Amino acid sequence: MKLSSTFFIATALIALLTSALKAENLSCGISPRIAQPIGDFANLAGFGIGFGVNCRKSFKGLPTAISIGQLKFSAQHIGAIESKTRTIYINIGPRYYLKSEKPLKLYGKIDLSRHLVSTKSEFGGLQNSAEAGSNKLFVGIGFEIGSLGTEAEYDLAGEWLGINLYYSVGGDN
Repeated sequence: MKLSSTFFIATALIALLTSALKAENLSCGISPRIAQPIGDFANLAGFGIGFGVNCRKSFKGLPTAISIGQLKFSAQHIGAIESKTRTIYINIGPRYYLKSEKPLKLYGKIDLSRHLVSTKSEFGGLQNSAEAGSNKLFVGIGFEIGSLGTEAEYDLAGEWLGINLYYSVGGDN
């Protein structure tokens, strides 16, 4: 599982670096994120907060975003067991602009995501941990005003809802 995660991350980084070599219309920035677990995942993890780095560039005429970051979820108590979860992620996906005129740009998004999830549990002084990789598909909507933007996204696996803010420099903001 770690080999496929490493391959996915390496492929995305190569795409990102290749884009950087052709920096025309490349924008990069920071992205604070929040996530609310839903479904069965809400039994394991509380509210999540994190940070990412994102880059945006057109690939074959289609605006595309790549982001890498981490989300840390608050501890969740299941009886006497305390569970702490975090995920390191890499997302890549196109943006479909519904309104592309400045100053407000509105778009839909689809992101393929690779997550490395780590959970630590504690019960009566005993600790246990587990790590797993998972592929996810997120759909969402977003808008941009110049260099600032926000996105709302839904994990199609039904594990969480997220809100991403971002500030980007470069490109054709």
